[in-house]
Amino acid sequence: MPIPPQMLRIRQVPSSITGDLYFWLTDLAKSLNGIPQLSYFSSATPNSVVTGLTGHLAINLASGSTDSRVWVMGGNNLSVLTTLGWVVLRTSA
Repeated sequence: MPIPPQMLRIRQVPSSITGDLYFWLTDLAKSLNGIPQLSYFSSATPNSVVTGLTGHLAINLASGSTDSRVWVMGGNNLSVLTTLGWVVLRTSA
């Protein structure tokens, strides 16, 4: 499945580049673009505060608990930016 344009960190390799350099740059772009976006926030929840796509991460800088510091955008739609759907990642005790 191709990465939606709004998730790209860097553009696709220009078609004027060919050969081994093209393939190397394409692999590099895919690797960088495949890293989830990371956002920071300081509130009880990132819902209605942080915009993201499915798979993006948000770190709560104001959390008093390490158990509720990391959040992930849920859902299965990779192309809709939203501020709702963040789910806390909890550690198991």
